[in-house]
Amino acid sequence: MLEILTGAEAGKGTTTNFKFIAVAPDGKERECFHVDNLTSMAGLVLPVAARLEPGAIHERRFPLNKIVCVENRSDITFDRLLKRGYSLRVSLEGDAKAAQSARLSQAWIGKVVSVDLAPPE
Repeated sequence: MLEILTGAEAGKGTTTNFKFIAVAPDGKERECFHVDNLTSMAGLVLPVAARLEPGAIHERRFPLNKIVCVENRSDITFDRLLKRGYSLRVSLEGDAKAAQSARLSQAWIGKVVSVDLAPPE
């Protein structure tokens, strides 16, 4: 079994370690964030990990209107960028230092990156 550190939980909510990149039709990229990551993390912070047996799948869903990019000094949600032809790339990275801090016994260390995700045309 592997433990994949996917975020952290504190009194007011859960943050995610996933990174979101919006890719414009011309190939330009911009980093986005999930609105839950704006949660203040004071007090006790607990790791959130997915525990997977070999060959198992863990699925996470993120509403597109909760993924936010900054454009011209204002926020725009990814569901609006999607209508402009943008795609989304999602990644997750596990490193030894974070795994040790989270006290994971069988931590996954590595990086996984999705293909550019967009609805079918």
